[in-house]
Amino acid sequence: MKIKTIVATTTAGLALAAAGITAIASSHREAPMIAEDQSVDNTDVYSFISPTNPDRLVIVANYIPLLLPASGPNFYRFADDARYEVHI
Repeated sequence: MKIKTIVATTTAGLALAAAGITAIASSHREAPMIAEDQSVDNTDVYSFISPTNPDRLVIVANYIPLLLPASGPNFYRFADDARYEVHI
């Protein structure tokens, strides 16, 4: 086999293996002040290059932990008196 074929096959195999790995989100609710106000609990921040516009970085911040999609339509709301910021 040519080196390019080996590299391509290995890369594809690693990508498929990585896609099957389950990701577990983090939460830091054990901090005393956050435990009292879950509407400002930042659970995770993700960033990735936009698949449709490669010169753009997409940033997603999650708040309010342990809220499942099936919990709707009565989801928790963002706090009106809080400021949610992502500093770059």
